[in-house]
Formats: sequence, structure tokens, C-alpha cells
Amino acid sequence: MKIKSLSKYFVLFITFTSLLSSIGLSAKEVSILEIISEPEGNKKHFLTLSLDEEGDILKIARKSNESIQTFSINDLNEGGVVLYRTEGRDVFKLSSNSMDRVMGGDVLLTYLIDGISNRYRDLEIYLKRNGGRWFLETGKGKKVKKLILKSKKFFGKVIGIKEIIIK
Repeated sequence: MKIKSLSKYFVLFITFTSLLSSIGLSAKEVSILEIISEPEGNKKHFLTLSLDEEGDILKIARKSNESIQTFSINDLNEGGVVLYRTEGRDVFKLSSNSMDRVMGGDVLLTYLIDGISNRYRDLEIYLKRNGGRWFLETGKGKKVKKLILKSKKFFGKVIGIKEIIIK
């Protein structure tokens, strides 16, 4: 009696794991960018891509020690994704006009430069694919592996991002 019961559970387990792997839980994850945010006390974030068997993008994630935020290519193309928000303001946002899960596209980084006057600046980089390898680069062809967000302060209080250093 116990063997029949165990064999039923084994069959269910095998079926369940096969189903999970077929819906993409076996996706490969690659890190494409490190972001060091001085306004957040030099907190490190990593931008990762989850890829399918062909190397095409399934989803994108922003990861730090405290949290994970996942989003799709459609989210980028349809208004963008806020990565950091404080005091009712979007501080750092990603969006795109032409992102494609197979070939990549433009990535627009919109960031608050002055919270007092509510001014923003944009930095455009490109997500590209060369065979099975994904990478970011500037419009001038410089590889982008790390962004350092430098704080803009007013009387000791952070009011925005003064500059973004590309490494």
C-alpha cells in the first residue's frame, strides 16, 4: 500500500517539475549592468536579463540586497519602469521607444537632477546583442558595465542626481 502511494506522489512530482521547466523556470539569467546609487547611500543594484533557450529576453530585473523588481520589454516600451521613487517623485526611470526581445534597442534613463525645480535629464544607451551575448553601450560605441549615480545636494540634503558616471 505504501509503495503505491509513493509511486503516485513520484509521478505527480515528475509531472509538476516537467511542467515548471517547460514554462520557463529554467531560463538563463545574465547580469548586464551594475548601478551604484550614491543618493541611496551607495546601494548597489544589478540589472539582469532572463533569457530563453534561444537567448531571447523573457524578462528584465533590477536586483539589490533588499529587493527584486521584474518587468517586461512591453513595460519599457509602454511608458517605462520607475526604479527609484521617493517623496512622491520618480527619481530614476527606464523606458524605451524600440526595445525588442530578440535584438534589443534603445534604453532611455530618465533621472531627477533637481527636486526643487522638478527638472529631469535623459541619458540614452543601447541594449545590443552579438550572437548569444547581451551588452549595453553608448551612442558612441563605449561599453556600459557600471553606472555611478552621484548625489546633488542642497544644504546637505539630497535633491537629485548631479551626474551619472559611465564605467
